[in-house]
Amino acid sequence: MDFNQESNDTRSVNDQFVRLWMENERRLYAFVLTLVPSWHAAEDLVQETVKEMWRKYAQSSQPEYFCARLLQIARYKIFNYYRQQRHEVCMSQDLLDDLGERAESLAAHTDERINALLQCLKKLPVKQKALIKMRYEEGISIKELSSVIEQSKWNLY
Repeated sequence: MDFNQESNDTRSVNDQFVRLWMENERRLYAFVLTLVPSWHAAEDLVQETVKEMWRKYAQSSQPEYFCARLLQIARYKIFNYYRQQRHEVCMSQDLLDDLGERAESLAAHTDERINALLQCLKKLPVKQKALIKMRYEEGISIKELSSVIEQSKWNLY
């Protein structure tokens, strides 16, 4: 095999990985977010999962098993996360597996739910969209938001 052919093969595998990742990104985030307590922990775990998946995919690309392997890697990463957090939370492998199976079945319909949510968000006034963005994308607490907009936290709920 010459250098150009190898380069094209590598590019093809890279393109395939990126396409599959984009198709499954929401599903992975939904899966991880159902099993860990914070957005920041979920982001870290997703990054670790994708990095691991990239290494494994580069060794043997099998697009038909991409999502299943991605969730399997995430499950392992989440279990290790809880093992490291042992003093805060105690979770057995059986419990994590059970929760993982339930989260996986919920994640199967994630794209439909996200599309429905996006349609609802389009109908909101600009100020309400900004509040939602600050709360859920930027992670600002309800207490902080209430002081920013000078309203009680109960008005935000």
